Amino acid sequence: MNPFRVLHDEYWITEGHAMRTLSQGARGADVMFLQRMLNKRGARPPLAEDADFGPRTRDAVIAFQTANRIAPANGTAKKVRTRRAARNGR
Repeated sequence: MNPFRVLHDEYWITEGHAMRTLSQGARGADVMFLQRMLNKRGARPPLAEDADFGPRTRDAVIAFQTANRIAPANGTAKKVRTRRAARNGR
């Protein structure tokens, strides 16, 4: 499974990772995964993949949420169900 394929379909991150809700101040491998995903999706400026959820990561999350109409665009990364996922019974 491509870990990024579900970005717009089903979950904010991926169905393949058991992710906690991430916000500014979080640290760890899941933060690094989030930073890598945001970079692959065109974060500008590119994020340091340093496992530290700082203000730049928060800004990139808000930009991603805004561009993909994920509400609220508050800089917190968590699982998000979309209408398309609901139609598919997920």
